[in-house]
This record gives sequence, C-alpha cells and structure tokens, in this order.
Amino acid sequence: MLKNAILAVSVLSIGSALPLAAQQSLTLGNGGVTAKSFPARLPVPTDGNVVVSVTCTAPWDCASVSGSIQAFGAPAVPVAPDPTRTAAGAKLSLAASQVPADRPANLVLADDAGHTAQVPLEKVAAPPVPAAALAAAPAAPAAENPFALPLSEALATDCSETAGQFRNERMYFSGDNLARFIVSPRGQVYFGAEPDSVDENDKVEVVVVADERLTPRLKVSRKSAFRAPGALNVVGAGTSVGFRTQSSGCQMLTTRVQNFAPGKGEVEITALTDKGGDQPTGSFDFGVNTLYSGALAFGAIRTELRDPAFGLVASGSDSLITRKEDGTARVLYVVTYTPFIWGKRDLEKRMPLHHHINPMVGATLTDLSRNAILGVSVDLFNSFYLNGGVHAGRIRRLNSESGLEEGSPFVGNSTQIPTVREWDADWFVGVTLDIRAAAQLIKSAVTATQGS
Repeated sequence: MLKNAILAVSVLSIGSALPLAAQQSLTLGNGGVTAKSFPARLPVPTDGNVVVSVTCTAPWDCASVSGSIQAFGAPAVPVAPDPTRTAAGAKLSLAASQVPADRPANLVLADDAGHTAQVPLEKVAAPPVPAAALAAAPAAPAAENPFALPLSEALATDCSETAGQFRNERMYFSGDNLARFIVSPRGQVYFGAEPDSVDENDKVEVVVVADERLTPRLKVSRKSAFRAPGALNVVGAGTSVGFRTQSSGCQMLTTRVQNFAPGKGEVEITALTDKGGDQPTGSFDFGVNTLYSGALAFGAIRTELRDPAFGLVASGSDSLITRKEDGTARVLYVVTYTPFIWGKRDLEKRMPLHHHINPMVGATLTDLSRNAILGVSVDLFNSFYLNGGVHAGRIRRLNSESGLEEGSPFVGNSTQIPTVREWDADWFVGVTLDIRAAAQLIKSAVTATQGS
C-alpha cells in the first residue's frame, strides 16, 4: 500500500479517540492559519507520511510557500513542496522520520513575501480504521477555560526548578546563528547567551518557563527596532515559532524572534486577557552587535609608479631636456574600501583566518581623477590593514608627436616642454587604519598638540 495514500488514523485528544485522516488540509490567510481539517495538532503517522494540502488566500502566495519542521533544541528540517504548486494552492509531504518523537515540533510555513504561520505536530501510532468508525467518532470535550486562573496568581507560580534543567546547556549556537534565553513570564532571565554574542543576523530563541495554565495565553514578540533587510553597514523584526513542553506543573513556551536592529534588543512577553487584549507581563533586553559588509580605512601606500617632471639643463650653447626629478618611488595618502566577501562580519566574534583576506579598492587623497588602486587586504584585529596590489595612474611623459626625448635640444623655457599624461600601472604596498581608529588617533594627536 502506498504510504502517501489517504489513510484514517486515530489521535488521542483529552482522553477520547478522535480518528483523523493522514491527508490533511489547511488554509492560510490574514493572521496565519484560518482553517484546518484537524482539531489541534497535525497528526503524522509513525509508519508513513502525511500530505498537507495548503490553500492560500490574501495576502499569502502559495506559489512561493515552503515549509520546515522546527523542534526545540534541534536544527530546522526543510519540507519541500510539490512542484505543481500555484498561487492558490500547494501540497507538502511530511515523513515520520522528519518529526522527532522525543520533543515538541512545529510545521512552520512561509512565503517569499515574509508571511509565516505555524502548525503544531504530533506523531500518532494507530492502525487504519474503517470509514464508519471515522464518521461515528465522538467529539472532543470542550477545552478548559484558560482565563479561569487569575493572571496575578498564574504569574506567582515558581518555575525556577524547571528552568534549572538548562543550567549547563549552551545558550549560543554560532553554526545556526541562534541565541537562547530562558526567562520567566515576568522577563527574569534565568540563563542566556553571553554578552556580545548576539548580532543582527541571529535568531533569538526565547524559552518562557511558566505555569502550565498560563502558557496558552502567552505571547513573545520583538519590542525593539526592526532590522531593515539588506541593510549595508560599513565599519567607520520578529517572526514567532512557538511550541510548548510540560514539566511538573510548569510549561516551556518556546518562541523564535529575529530581525533585531543593532544596539539594544528588547523582547516583550504579554498575556491574552479575557477581553481579547494583550497585557504585558514582562520584558528583557540584550545587546545586538552590528554586522558589517566592509570597512573603510585611511593610510599610506608606497608606489613604484613614477611620475617624473621635465626641465632643461645647459650644455654648451644648448638647453637639453632632462628629468627634473629622479622619479623614485612615491608615498601617497589613500582611503580604501575592503568588502568582506566571506559574509557580513560581527567585529566582536572570532572568525576563520582566511576570512581576514579580502579584496580592496582605493583612491588617493590628491589627484583623485588621476589615480586608482586595486589589490588584496589582510586585516589584523579588525582595524589594521596590510594592502598590496596595482596602482594605476596618469603620469607625465614627453609628447611622442613632438619627436623629442630626454637629452634632445630644446628652444624655449621648461614650461613649454611638450608633455602629456598617459595611463600606466605598477605595484604598491601600504598600511591603512580603520577610519574609526584613524579618526580617534588624529583627534588624540590634535588634542595633545593643543595642550602642549
């Protein structure tokens, strides 16, 4: 029998057997999931797959919808949609092997426009049942009123012992760009990522440990400024994915929020009231490091591209053309830009050695239209740059159309010697300093000079 065929399975719901089919459907619309064929959690048979038919209404676009299975403390598992998807509908197939059996998991749906929705998953191990039994299945009893417990009493529940299970666990996962904070519903941080570890590209996993009667009402969201997608920062907000786990009268509501702007990241926890509004219960904040796309630097280069001047020297009764300067290597002051080609950089974090080698381009502070440099930069300590490469410039030469060369007799003064500027190139080496550090150095030097 094909595992993707339509089956009937039984799911336990508050003590009652509620038969459900292995092919399910849901509708996405304004606000997320607006309709579904299953009562609470999406059942996934332990011996096969479940096919989810997704219908999209505004503002969703099923032509770009995709899915992933996200579980607490585990990397996301992508779920590929059927290639026949359209703007109005799509199908996704979830295999039992993709859903962990030892922890809660969600099917997270998203489209290219940034809309997201989540559906709790549940693995079910039940044989197929006849259609007649499916039709005769008793309805699930009414859920307990989540507002029966006063909010003040629910907030007073001490869940620190449950939170203690995270005492020796990692709170930052650099490979997954994930920072974790374990907090109370009042915003007290039990455990969290180290200072200077979170950057604007990280997702923040907030685990709220609270009274199990309170967690269905809780909501976690980013309160601080939203990070503009694609922002270009040169040196010199919130998508929720929630699921709950239970432990000794306390539950852990896990939510992932992201798109924190650099500076101070702030997360707010609210509780739904019986009047339909959200009442803040607590908040916490943390530092968010800037990600830089490249660096501006100021310094000097030594270039082998010579730019001689020409003059006259007396030889008997004649005046001969000669080089007025010997055309030795020159020192030029430059401003350079080094793009971080290995990816945006958090200056507070260590990185592989090869990430410190990048291309660079630059311009001289004088004769800007006549000079350009291009090469390779090796940065040290994210502020000191060793540069080398090619210096291209328009240099003076005797005009070949005049037929003159060095040593030729010339009648007239030195300003009348026919010269032209032509492009040429040679190598250079240089040292530059991050614009921020250079500015601070110049400011300190000026202050010291004025004080002496």
